[in-house]
Amino acid sequence: LKVMVYRSKNGQEFILEGNSSINYEKGKPVSSRSIFRNITDVRKAREKIRNQAAKLNSIFNSSSHIFWTIDKRICLTSFNKNYAEAIYISHGVYPELNTDYTLVKNQFADHDWHLFWNQKYKEAFDGNMVHFETETKNMDGRMVYREVFLNPVISSSGKINEIAGIAHDITDKKLAEENFLEQSAKINSIFESAANMVIFTINKNREIRSFNRNLAKALLLNYGVTIEIGNKVVYDEIAPYSDNFDKIIKVIKGAFEGKTQHLEIKLSNARGIENWYEIYLNPVYLEYKKINEISCIAFEITQRKETEDKLLTSLKDKEVLLKEVQHRVKNNLQVISCILSLQSSYVKDLKTLNILQESQNRIKSMSFI
Repeated sequence: LKVMVYRSKNGQEFILEGNSSINYEKGKPVSSRSIFRNITDVRKAREKIRNQAAKLNSIFNSSSHIFWTIDKRICLTSFNKNYAEAIYISHGVYPELNTDYTLVKNQFADHDWHLFWNQKYKEAFDGNMVHFETETKNMDGRMVYREVFLNPVISSSGKINEIAGIAHDITDKKLAEENFLEQSAKINSIFESAANMVIFTINKNREIRSFNRNLAKALLLNYGVTIEIGNKVVYDEIAPYSDNFDKIIKVIKGAFEGKTQHLEIKLSNARGIENWYEIYLNPVYLEYKKINEISCIAFEITQRKETEDKLLTSLKDKEVLLKEVQHRVKNNLQVISCILSLQSSYVKDLKTLNILQESQNRIKSMSFI
């Protein structure tokens, strides 16, 4: 069998495969016969397949993913080095291929582990793509999380003879998610359990983006309003009950400019009952340090305001009483001064008269003070 390459006049190459034979008569060659066929397309197809196989093999072994295939016996028919390393780290042994149906299946893990995977493989052999996550502990005690995909390998006849598995490590992602959920739970607990504290956030479109139960309860009881994410209830429902609407607009604008704001406002509810609130507004920095929202924390300070008013009223009353006392003292001093003045008219002794006048002057000074 010979393979020859021919080049046409226009430079195109053809690959021919065939053989030649010689006919002999009386021991002498009299003719020859050659049969060749054009295998150019076949050769190109084979080369393409080889290149494709090389690429797949490179991906199979160089990828950070774990690849493997199993047959209907749930025996390994192929796997990459990452699969081998994963099995060794988890179970202390390296996996082996088992393409010989006469050999007993090699189990490298405990019974429960293989039972779990057998159930997943059964789903895949039923023609389903199976997606799940695994949680295993390595030999060193470290938890490892992986995301796994099992896909049926369908032959040209439509039969499923193998299952291809792909997995990748999601431990860092999983730990980050758990940490995030833990932090979120703590923040949510603080957010919701803060007694008498109203907390919410709004965006530049005046829409509520988050709120706690205290805000929902306060709006329902005071204004009959049911709040939802996206509502403009802070402006549209509450503003008509405030005499400080312009002040509210000003501090919100300041918060969106990156400045912490503080104000005290008086609000009337739907029944005309007035309540005081102390409000702190802070910018919320999101992606690229942009201020897309501001947080609002409000405390009801009605009782404190009432106490302050009572103290101010009491202080004013005391000031009035003190002025009255001072006025009476001044009058009494004037009376004493007048008595001394009258007494001076009866005194002839110069020394005594000087003493009375000096005393009168001192009393006048005290009165002026």
